[in-house]
Amino acid sequence: MTPTLQLAGPAAGHHKMVSGVSASVRRQLRWMFLFSIFLCSRSSAGAQESITPPLQVPPEPPSVASDAESGPDVLQMPFEPTTPADVFAEPAPRQETAVSPADMPRGYTGATGIRPSEQQQTLDFVPVEDRWRIGFPERDRYPDGNPPVDDRFGELGHWWDPYNQNVLKGDYPIIGQHTFLNVSATNFMLHEFRKTPTGTSPFESTAGAGQEEFFGNPDQYFFINNLKLQLSLFHGDAGFRPFDWQIRVAPVFNLNYLDVEELAVVTPNVRSGTTRARGYAAMEEWFVEARLADLSPSYDFLSVRAGSQPFVSDFRGFVFADTNRAVRLFGTRLSNRDQFNLIWFDQT
Repeated sequence: MTPTLQLAGPAAGHHKMVSGVSASVRRQLRWMFLFSIFLCSRSSAGAQESITPPLQVPPEPPSVASDAESGPDVLQMPFEPTTPADVFAEPAPRQETAVSPADMPRGYTGATGIRPSEQQQTLDFVPVEDRWRIGFPERDRYPDGNPPVDDRFGELGHWWDPYNQNVLKGDYPIIGQHTFLNVSATNFMLHEFRKTPTGTSPFESTAGAGQEEFFGNPDQYFFINNLKLQLSLFHGDAGFRPFDWQIRVAPVFNLNYLDVEELAVVTPNVRSGTTRARGYAAMEEWFVEARLADLSPSYDFLSVRAGSQPFVSDFRGFVFADTNRAVRLFGTRLSNRDQFNLIWFDQT
C-alpha cells in the first residue's frame, strides 16, 4: 500500500484549494496558447499573399517615329526661327488717319445731310456718322464673267432713275437720319380724234363761204395733258413706323388744245377762229400732318391732317372719292385691325 501524506488542520484545506485552482488555470492557458498560435499562422499566411510582387511586363523597345507622327517643327525644341530679310528695313511712316473707303453706295444717294460730330483720332477707329450711305464692294453674284451691268448686287443709279435706290424717292435721308423727300410725277396724256354734230355759226360768219346747212363739218381733234408733281417731305422711317410729321404739296399743270372745223365752237366769239390752246396750273393737294400719340407698341397711332387732301371711302360698294379742303383725324388700333376716320370737309 502506497503511503500518502495527509495534512490535518487548516493547512490541509488551503493546499487542496491551491492545487485545484492551478489545474483549471493551466487548462485555460493551454487552450489560449493554442488559439494564439492558430491566429498567428493565419495572419502570416495572408501577409505573404499581400506582399507578393506583381507580374512585371517587359517594356517595349524604343521605336523611331515617322515625320508625320512627330508633329510640326515648332514642337521640336529647341529650334532656330527664320528671320525675314525686311525685319531690319526702315519702317514705313505711320498714317495718322485712315483712307476713306472707295466703295460707292448703291443707287443715287446725293450729298449727305449729316454733320459729323466727332473726328478721327487714331488709325484704329474711323467714325461713320452717315450709316445710310455706306458703300458696297463690287461683287459678281455668278462668277461667269458677265459685264458689270449684269448680275450685280445693286447698281449705281442716276437722279432720273426710279427703278433703283434714289434719294429723290425716299430711299436716303436728305436732312439728318430721319428726314426724307419723296418726289413723284404722274403724266396723263389724251389724243382724241372724233366726229361730233357741230352746228354752224350765223350765215354772215360761217367758216366756209355760202354755207347754209344747220350742221357743219363734224371733224374735231382734242389733246389734253395733265402733269401732276407731288413733293412729300416727312420725318420718320422709310417703312413700318407712321410719320412723325409730313408736309405735302401736289401742283398740277394742264395743257389742252382743240381744233374744229366750225366757228363759235372754241369760244362764243367767232373771231377766235377754229383752234384753241390753253394752259393752267393749280394746287391739287396741300396739307400738313402730325402724329398726336402712339396707341400701342404695334405702331398703332393717332394723327391729324389739315389742308387740301384726298379721301376715299368705300361703304358696301358706295365709293366716295374726293380731294378737297378738310381736317381729318385718323389712326389705327388693335395692331391695325381697326381703322378709324373723322373728317370735316369744306366744299364752299
